[in-house]
Amino acid sequence: QPYIHAICVAWVSRNSNSVRNRSICSALYNMFVQLGNIIGNNIYREDDKPQYKRGNMQLFAITLALIPVLLLVKAYYVWRNKSRDKIWNAMTEEEKHVYRETTKDEANKRLDFRFDH
Repeated sequence: QPYIHAICVAWVSRNSNSVRNRSICSALYNMFVQLGNIIGNNIYREDDKPQYKRGNMQLFAITLALIPVLLLVKAYYVWRNKSRDKIWNAMTEEEKHVYRETTKDEANKRLDFRFDH
């Protein structure tokens, strides 16, 4: 059955772009997955057997709530990429080279970094 976990792990890893950020983001992601497992154990309860109507409705509501969140994240990434493209494309090749060689910006703070979405 389909599971979004692998996509989210890849997304977190790709958009971190540094070992430090990737470590922190992966740890936070893992903590929220574990928190979800704790909450998930309380969705399908004994008193809801055998059809689990309440549990299914709760999962359906969570899924519906996740859709706008994912769309907002995508819109944010598109906006950030366009903002950086505007600055980056206004620079000359020499300015881009100097930026790459001298910038103190790291990981996803760099002007030449683009978020995957």
